[in-house]
Amino acid sequence: MVYETNIEVLKQKLLEWQSKLRKDRKFKTESGVEVKPVYTPIDLEERRFNYLEKLGLPGEYPFTRGIYRTMYRGRVWTMRQYAGFGTPEVTNQIFKKLLEMGSTGLSLAFDLPTQLGFDSDNPIAVSEVGAVGAAVNSVEDMKTIFSGIDLSKITVSMTCNANTAAALSMFIVAAEEMGYKKQDLGGTVQNDILKEFIARGAYIFPPEPSLRLVSDVIVYCSKHLPKWNHISICGYHIHEAGADPVFEMAVMLSDGIEYVRRTVERGIDVDKFAPRISWLPSINHIDFFEEIAKIRAVRRIWARIMKEEFNAKNPRSWMFRFYTRSGGLYQTNRLLEVNVIKNTLAALAAVFAGAQAIDVCTMDEALGIPSDHGQKVALRTLQVIGYETGITNVVDPLGGSYYLEWLTDELEERIVREMEKINEIGGIIKAIKSGYIQERISKNAHEFMKKLESKEKIIVGLNEFVDDEEPPKRETYRPSSEIREEAIRRLNNLRKSRDPKKVEEALDKIRKIAEKEETNENNLMYPIIEAVRARCTNGEIHGVLREIFGEYRPPLVF
Repeated sequence: MVYETNIEVLKQKLLEWQSKLRKDRKFKTESGVEVKPVYTPIDLEERRFNYLEKLGLPGEYPFTRGIYRTMYRGRVWTMRQYAGFGTPEVTNQIFKKLLEMGSTGLSLAFDLPTQLGFDSDNPIAVSEVGAVGAAVNSVEDMKTIFSGIDLSKITVSMTCNANTAAALSMFIVAAEEMGYKKQDLGGTVQNDILKEFIARGAYIFPPEPSLRLVSDVIVYCSKHLPKWNHISICGYHIHEAGADPVFEMAVMLSDGIEYVRRTVERGIDVDKFAPRISWLPSINHIDFFEEIAKIRAVRRIWARIMKEEFNAKNPRSWMFRFYTRSGGLYQTNRLLEVNVIKNTLAALAAVFAGAQAIDVCTMDEALGIPSDHGQKVALRTLQVIGYETGITNVVDPLGGSYYLEWLTDELEERIVREMEKINEIGGIIKAIKSGYIQERISKNAHEFMKKLESKEKIIVGLNEFVDDEEPPKRETYRPSSEIREEAIRRLNNLRKSRDPKKVEEALDKIRKIAEKEETNENNLMYPIIEAVRARCTNGEIHGVLREIFGEYRPPLVF
């Protein structure tokens, strides 16, 4: 140990202390880790805890204490809010309000038709245009969303997966036509299709062509967008679907291994793209210390995987850089101020875990689209933590806690075991196709609901301490027919003004490349960008890809 402690004397004192404790019930974390009433140097001694090997210093392998040497002493995390709905004009106004409030990053939400590759005038999109995000049919919509916003000073995150190639292409072309160079653009695309097959369901194509598009984006960005995070591997939705922290982390890391493996197989040096891999794990206030410990454990695991399994030489390739947001899963729709407390604790956990960017759920998200007031309170929550608490003055202030270090080790072992089970099945793709991942998540979700019903697990405002008053009355946002009509009007104007011959040629180029085998020379990003320049729409681009790749239909489960 790095300090002097007479372990034998401590063991005797501990036995005497324990003999005076009354017998109580067992306490477990969300992942089922049984925890003792107190932790001491003995617990770390029993694990043969080696400070330099397991903990080390911030900014150094294995990055348990954070990926940068000075962390928030140098710069606080990026503060962004996930936002956007309705028309591009409305989303532009929302973004400008957020920047005025002090937001240091923007996070664009797309509506469901956009995510699934449909234009707003498609009959299937009737009730969904602008509902859960902005309707983005073409590069003109993207230009409207970012009109008057300095893209050289702000990073942009886009929550897109199946439609990533088209969405990113629209952003690139929009930025270029607004006067920016590709190499100067900073931001993130989610581009994590595996989590859609696992937990969320917003997929378009079958797994293989979907994974081809993921790699196409990674390869293109690593060559042309040096400041862009080409993937943000997501555990957030896996947790929201029902996974406990350990299984969430195991699946998320297994997804990451698959993406790296496939890109390396494309002949790309791992150090050319790995430094721009980013992550989106969930972090909530539920079991505060486990949420922090799981990130510390994952940083260690990922550093080891990249260094030892993929032979990455650049230390930046070993780093687990992550953005997170507090989720709406545990929010109440009664006394909304309670949600401010929940969100503050979740944000604190993210800070203690060493997040690079944080987005706080709004206090009124349980009621519908967040209000301006809710957005402002969420952003102010991050600002108070960042500038008033002193937490940012010290790197990894919880490092060395007997409990936290013991728990980090324990979670690391459990996460690795779950990853080994996935490997035994044949890897994450086979584990998904077999239904193993979905079954585990579903089973855990069922167990969690049973705990809520029996009140073994207490969630304030949901199953206990529920306030009698009715939910606050507020006009719920509902996308009007006018929003869809406006989107269709813009589409019609676009189609009238463009060159039909260039459109057909651009779409035919996508078709011919999609028919060819997956190689770096047949990267679909290039013809898609040219199609966007020709003013092809989101639906038209994905319509051609549907012709070649088909649509995925999950197997029926009885």
